[in-house]
Amino acid sequence: GTHPRQAGNRPHRRRQVDPSSRARSAALCVAISLTLAICGCASRVRGVGLSQDRPIAKAATSSASCMHQTQVVDRRSHKDLGLLAGTAVDGDEFMTWMEGKAASLGGSTTRPAQQTLKLEVLRSNIQGAATMKLATLVVRASLESEGTLRWSHVYRGQDASMNWSSGEQEVQAAFDGAYADLARQLDTALAASCQG
Repeated sequence: GTHPRQAGNRPHRRRQVDPSSRARSAALCVAISLTLAICGCASRVRGVGLSQDRPIAKAATSSASCMHQTQVVDRRSHKDLGLLAGTAVDGDEFMTWMEGKAASLGGSTTRPAQQTLKLEVLRSNIQGAATMKLATLVVRASLESEGTLRWSHVYRGQDASMNWSSGEQEVQAAFDGAYADLARQLDTALAASCQG
């Protein structure tokens, strides 16, 4: 006689996938990806501020001929300070912070002086890679004496450190460190000019 067909021996039918369903799934994935990307960059922190400004040691100056007025000029093409692990860093207070820092350079004075130090800010940004962050400041420094250019050089200050949370205090500390590196170079150049 005949035997009933076992349930496990039934032929397997391949499931047909609707092409329109695939298209809808792909579109959904793209939408989710874009949403995550936008949300990832939505957070924003203040870049620098005067409240946590740290003083920079001044180089010793003993002669009035070594004193100079300092002028800071913004030559940057981008005013924001960069993107750190998906967090945008604004630069609303950057130039005020930079002017305050520059006022503490060796030989800087608000009184009339024979010399003028012009600092043109070319670049100011912070960026992250893996667990690290790097803050960079680039300026063109020019020293004039009674209208005559004595020297002009481009200087770069940088600070590399661990990035823990992309917070404001970390950003502030990174730019303070970058400026300290920059100020050491500027003070050395100014001291050499004074001796010359």
